[in-house]
Amino acid sequence: MRELFDTIRPIIVCQLGTSTCILICFTYAYVANYFNGMSIMSVLLMKHFFSLMFGVLRLFILTKFCGLVDDQVNSMNFSLYSCNWLDQDLSFQKLLLLTMSVNSANMKTFTITPTKKVDLKMFASTIQTSYTIISVLLKKNLSKQN
Repeated sequence: MRELFDTIRPIIVCQLGTSTCILICFTYAYVANYFNGMSIMSVLLMKHFFSLMFGVLRLFILTKFCGLVDDQVNSMNFSLYSCNWLDQDLSFQKLLLLTMSVNSANMKTFTITPTKKVDLKMFASTIQTSYTIISVLLKKNLSKQN
């Protein structure tokens, strides 16, 4: 499990960065071109829009997948604890306690930093941050035009 997380972590970080950049760039390009008088049904704006939707979908799927993996790991530990292990014989109890301690010691989650987990909360945070960046860029762009 540890090797899996160590192998996949750089890939997830690159995917999150790429999806976030796609989200910011294409949203800014879409809104800036619209404010500059381009029709919503133009081919360029449609390309920006569909690229934006692809980036959002990709980011959502990635964060949802990582959240599901973390939930499954937590559910495995909970199910081990919830079984009727107190009524079993001593060898089963020892084996189950050993399994629970190994699972607890190796509890890994998909994280970007030691405190930042990859889950749907991160997706919402990324969308909110992207919106903030885009609104600042648009205000700056519109103030230059006026």
